[in-house]
Amino acid sequence: MATKPDLDASNLYASIMEEIKVRILSINTLTNAKIGVPSPLVREFCFLQFRMTCELIALGCLVAHGDIEATKSSSLQKAYKADEILKRLEELHPDFYPVPRKPVFGENLVHLDDYGREFLTKDDLIQLYVKCGGVLHKGSLRKLIKPKSPLQINFPEINQVGQKVLNLLSVHTISRIGGRFHFLTFLEAAQVNGNVLVSIAEGPHEAEQK
Repeated sequence: MATKPDLDASNLYASIMEEIKVRILSINTLTNAKIGVPSPLVREFCFLQFRMTCELIALGCLVAHGDIEATKSSSLQKAYKADEILKRLEELHPDFYPVPRKPVFGENLVHLDDYGREFLTKDDLIQLYVKCGGVLHKGSLRKLIKPKSPLQINFPEINQVGQKVLNLLSVHTISRIGGRFHFLTFLEAAQVNGNVLVSIAEGPHEAEQK
């Protein structure tokens, strides 16, 4: 049975997912709007949201796996770099990363099929995080005086990355070590007026122990 710390973790995880949703949807709003914001600033804004999203996903994983004693260490509690957090978590629990799902609703039940579209993998997230660092710094003088890129009107790369984030998180599970509990997350759930819904599902291992 889920304990109060488990429920507290699921509530904090839900708040992290809410923030991610706001940030990713703001990218779609800005890239599709024709409001005269210079394209370099649009690109910087979007990559800032991606960087924050990478860090939030990593922190969400840390929250979800708070049952692992090592996650309470001072070094992990103070960590904020997404790639560093993911590396440490993988050492503790190789299957720590969210798994996207395709829900199939039946009478009084939900079956979770495997997800068939591309999504932001763990390796994608690390690569994106590194790229964000490059985009969000002016860099060297040599880079500064290079010929400027043509003015962008559309942002297909940014929209593709944003969609991969949504594909990962729209409906996903994140499983605790040993399969005792799974956080089942919907970014938009009708039961809570379109807000994030995180449920704790009991894994088969615990059920077999009863």
